[in-house]
Amino acid sequence: DCRTNHYAHIDVVNLIHKHKPKMIFNTGDLVENGTENEWEIFNDIIKPLLTTAKYYPALGNHDIRNIESYFNNFNLPNNERWYIINTDKINFIILNSNESLAIGSEQYIWLESTLQSIDTLTKFTVVIFHHPPYTIGNHNPRFDLRDSIIPLFENYKVDIVFNGHDHNYQRFYINGIYYIVTGGGGGPLHDKKSNDPYCQKFVKIYHYCTLSD
Repeated sequence: DCRTNHYAHIDVVNLIHKHKPKMIFNTGDLVENGTENEWEIFNDIIKPLLTTAKYYPALGNHDIRNIESYFNNFNLPNNERWYIINTDKINFIILNSNESLAIGSEQYIWLESTLQSIDTLTKFTVVIFHHPPYTIGNHNPRFDLRDSIIPLFENYKVDIVFNGHDHNYQRFYINGIYYIVTGGGGGPLHDKKSNDPYCQKFVKIYHYCTLSD
């Protein structure tokens, strides 16, 4: 959730750049309204990262305000709305929580087929999408996603799920899966609104997450 505070976004990018990452995933809401000027600012800010890394976003609810400009800004696999990246025996599955993930939907069928086809030698399966099924922040949890795709995650042994939408850091551990809300990239920060016994950590701060083996 980079969106509006470009100075915070610059600070986060500068810190990420020190790690020299080879891949970067964004949980959505890259820009506010998808205007040409906003994309120019966004691309200018992330430019240092692209010297070492490939950039893979998920669609946020702000990004679909001008979705064609989003598609014009990236060249992503599959239909660019949901796709999979395989690297180092890790599967990164990027979903679009702005479109239906109900049982039997086009995206649900693709997700189930993708999970079924994951190689047994895979070390980790990571799923990334914008709207969190678990959150105690400003937005309500997506209970519909709990009913539809969470059973798939549990059945096919997904290891970790990353979401945005709430502008803070949260960590849940539920039925063997970590659920991370990581929306602190530049949008206005959100307070804690409720409690959940499965929540291990809540921090209202600009931040990023790193994955390393």
